Amino acid sequence: MDKNKLVLPVSILLGCIVLGGFYYASQVSKQKSIENQQQIKIDQDRKAETIRQFSLTVCLDTASTNYRALIAVNSNADGTYKSLSAQKYVEDKYTNERDDCYKQYK
Repeated sequence: MDKNKLVLPVSILLGCIVLGGFYYASQVSKQKSIENQQQIKIDQDRKAETIRQFSLTVCLDTASTNYRALIAVNSNADGTYKSLSAQKYVEDKYTNERDDCYKQYK
């Protein structure tokens, strides 16, 4: 066989292999980049959830502290409420504050 007849097909074959290699490498790089972005998003979501849970806990602790303070102000020395309206006020105030915490951080 004549070498001149083989040069063109071999050149085309080598060119296709080189181009295919570059295309494959770019797709692998693209996939790694997408996976990296997804992992960053997952990490950010976890951090945000941790902060939200911590903030909710702090808010509920504050509501409990305020509740105990309201009980102290609105109760007699023996621990009973001064009146039914005082008891209702304290319970409603605590319920509203606790519900606000859940609305804000959930």
